[in-house]
Parts: sequence; C-alpha cells; structure tokens
Amino acid sequence: LSKDDIYKLYIHSTDADFDGDYSASKQIWSKLGTSLAHQSDIQADFDGYLDEFEASRNLWKAGKAASAGNAGILGTRKVNAKGLEPNQMATKSTIGALSAHNAMSYYLDTQLDAGTNRDDNDAGTLATGKNYTTMEHKWDEAYGYCLYWHNILLAKYARKLNSEFSLEDNLHKAFKAGRQAIVDKDYDTRDAQADLIKGYVEQILIEKAKDYVEGGRATLASEGALTGDAAHDLSEGYGFIYSLQFTSKFTRDFVMNHMLPILTKDNGLWSVTDSDLEKLLNMVNTNYDFSRNGSTSVSYSGQIDRIEM
Repeated sequence: LSKDDIYKLYIHSTDADFDGDYSASKQIWSKLGTSLAHQSDIQADFDGYLDEFEASRNLWKAGKAASAGNAGILGTRKVNAKGLEPNQMATKSTIGALSAHNAMSYYLDTQLDAGTNRDDNDAGTLATGKNYTTMEHKWDEAYGYCLYWHNILLAKYARKLNSEFSLEDNLHKAFKAGRQAIVDKDYDTRDAQADLIKGYVEQILIEKAKDYVEGGRATLASEGALTGDAAHDLSEGYGFIYSLQFTSKFTRDFVMNHMLPILTKDNGLWSVTDSDLEKLLNMVNTNYDFSRNGSTSVSYSGQIDRIEM
C-alpha cells in the first residue's frame, strides 16, 4: 500500500489498492476531530503520519536496518527516522481524534439537544422510518464509538483495562442508564450519565498513555539502547499522548508543543533519555488521580515550570 492508497481508505474511495474487506460507505477522514474549529489541523497531523509512512516504506521493503536519523527495521518493527512506528502513531491518535472525540464532544455534547431533538423526544416523535427518536440515535452512536463489538480502537482498551478498573463494565452501565433516562425524558440523569462516560473515556486515554511510556522507559533502562520493543511501546504512547488533547484535562497546545516534542526532538527516540521520559510521565499525570491496586498517587499541579523540574 502507498500513502495514496491509505488515504483513499480513510475517505472510503473504492479504488484503493486493497484486497481486504472494508465498508466503502464509512468516511473516517471527515470524522477526525468532527466540527472542531481546528479540524483541518488535526487532519494535517494525519497527513503527516502518511508522509512518514511514504518516506519510510521503501526502506522497510528493502530490509534496511534503522539507525539514528535513518528509517528502517528495528528488531521486527518498521520505524521512521525518529525511531517511531508511523502505523502505531496513527492508530493510537485515531482513538482520540475519532473514537473519543466523537463520543465525548460531539454525540454526547452538541448533538443530543441539537435542533428540535428534545421537543421531538418529549413528544415521542420517531426519526423518519425508524423506531427510535433522533436523541436516542445520537446516544447510541456515542455507544458505538466507545464499545463497538470489534476489538479495536477505544473498545479494545476499555476491555484491556476492565479487570483493573471495570471501565468496559462502567461504560456499559452508564450508557444503559442514560439511554433509559432518554426514554423516561429525565435529562438530568441523562446528562449525569454522559458526564460519567466522558470521565471513563478520559481515564482510558490517560491510563494507556501512562502505561506505554512506562513500558518503553523500562525497556530502554533494561536494554541500555533503543530496541524494537521500546520503540513499539513509545510509538503507542505517542498516539495516546496525542489523543489527550481531546480530553478536558489537556489542551492541544500543551500536547503538541510541550509533550510530544520530548519524543521527537533531535533524533527522536534515539536521543530520548530516562529523565525525558520521567518528565513526560509527570506531564501525563497532570491534574489526574491514578488509583491502582488500592493505592493512590496525586499528580502535579499542571504548571509547566513545575512539571519540567
């Protein structure tokens, strides 16, 4: 596949050079950062991932070994000149820009009461040709972005974190309670459940950003040099950190100009140090209270100068 082929899959073009099955009716590209004023900037970020793929793919095909400043194969991983895997950067960034954003900030926020949705729901007016109201449908669309049956994107990590944090279970319960509240026309309860859902989704993004940076840091420390395993973890961490801009706790400016440059400065992962990753973890922990195995650690205040100490 080329950059153009992958882009055609994003925009559901039927002439992509791809042999697998995919739904040509589903448009992903236009859903990245839906309705945000800076949506074009988000789409440009994904263009950047495609550019990194295109710049590196022939070196991967040729089996060239990766090194500082040179894309290639690192262990079993296909990395760019910064030591990052473009596929992992893009996939994990999609979790934030597509799944989390559309659930939290679009369907559960601007769309529930859009237009005449509340009046129609109060009157029991069904969507044309359907057996549900438009408000019910918008709620259900948010559910789909969070807990679709395929084990991919946000749903995959809700399930991965379920045994420790009950996040899949809690999301399902909140969606069920909120859906019943819409049927009962109890909008205070609906909104309370929506707030719970947003908190659970944010926790998924923050926990996984933290987990992958910790994993990459531990591997770097034990191996003493960048390996494919460390690059893989930190590439996934990159994507989850990118996704933090779609939460209520991190701004795009902070993510793009203070967090991600730690992983891309100089020669990228070839240059990153343990203290760099410690600083990044402090940033991830900003204004967040992590509870794990019965213990709690309260994070930093969120001030940049304190974080960088």
